Amino acid sequence: MFVLVILELLYLALYFILWYPKAGAVADKLKLGALKPLLAKIVLFGFIDLLLLVGSAASVLIFILALAALAVYATPISIATFVLAFLVMAAYGVLIFFRWKKRGEEGETAGEPKDPDIKETAALAEEISEVKEDKVTEATAEPVEEEKDEEVLVVTENGATFRIQFVKSFTAKLIQSSDETKRYYRELKNEILSYKGINSRASWNYESFNFGRKQAVKIAVRGKTLCLYFALDMKDLKGSKYRVELCESAKYAAVPCMYRIRNDHRCEYAKDLIAMVGEKFGLVKGKNPNKEYSFPYEDNAALLAKGLIKEVKSKIAQPVANEHIHLKSVTVSEADAQMTDEVAATFIEDDVNGKAYSGKKGIINIDVLSANFSDGDTVDIEALWEKKLVPANVGRVKLLARGSLDKALNVDLQDYSLQAVKMIVLVGGTVHRAK
Repeated sequence: MFVLVILELLYLALYFILWYPKAGAVADKLKLGALKPLLAKIVLFGFIDLLLLVGSAASVLIFILALAALAVYATPISIATFVLAFLVMAAYGVLIFFRWKKRGEEGETAGEPKDPDIKETAALAEEISEVKEDKVTEATAEPVEEEKDEEVLVVTENGATFRIQFVKSFTAKLIQSSDETKRYYRELKNEILSYKGINSRASWNYESFNFGRKQAVKIAVRGKTLCLYFALDMKDLKGSKYRVELCESAKYAAVPCMYRIRNDHRCEYAKDLIAMVGEKFGLVKGKNPNKEYSFPYEDNAALLAKGLIKEVKSKIAQPVANEHIHLKSVTVSEADAQMTDEVAATFIEDDVNGKAYSGKKGIINIDVLSANFSDGDTVDIEALWEKKLVPANVGRVKLLARGSLDKALNVDLQDYSLQAVKMIVLVGGTVHRAK
């Protein structure tokens, strides 16, 4: 019986290691690097609650057996076994209390189901879907392409072609973001500022959170997604549940780990990453300020008047005819050398007769298209679904430039980087902007 109690204690220790938010960090400290992928999978797929229930049931059974043994043989060993079994059972009770209390707090978030079983199932489905999406969008092998904070409009006036850029500031993007994105921003900014010694400063591209002169966290908006950049090491997070991306832009050199806030799960995980930054800098967590940061929606005209959007108008040359281009393949750097952004913008034609799709926004790299399509193929959202290159819940896709392209493709997607447009055009393809 005493041996059973000791085994139950070991099981409890294993559960605590897995339950601890930094399971990957624990594996590092114990020099068990080979276990990190296994720990991440166990945490990801929700087996933690199952382990807790199994361990709790076993502790109750062992406690009953120890009580029976004590009733029959009142020896020092049986008494010690009974006390130890009681303490193990009590420890499981405390763990169950805090685990379900945390889940209850998460269930109070607007729009989430309150039934724990329904919430857990929905959360698991959402997390698995996110993992599938990250197989397309996560940049582990190569850094993410920096998106330009601008909208481009090409107009013709008196026979001349002009390119009008609407360059949006971080504040403008936040003002025009969804209510959900604003909620994530409010919640995470308050979390960051709860650490003593942290101060914030908003600039054109992002909001910085510094400890003295050291950059700790930055918040920016890429497209319509809130992104946090952390002063952490990618090597420490590899294989963990925190699916961060490497950003090699010079302005994020001190905070290279980018994390996209796509859902409530990721918002909670971002708080874990904030805590890791706090631990790195030796910060002390104080009271959450819970300030209400309000950003009522305003259109482009109002933001232009306030100087939060810049309008840049430039005259562009007549584009080169598509049939004059004879490149068999092209890389990103070659495309930049062959064509300017202004000329590339003129090749994007609006698909006015196409079908509009709803769903999440995703990204895909052009080298993925090169590897999966043939010369003359049409690449639209349905073709990407058919080849399982984007998840079924993605209805809007942005094409980014990476690697090389050696196929003439007719691309009909919702958004493009100008480098991707250049690559398509230079090998004889066409570019249409879908609804």
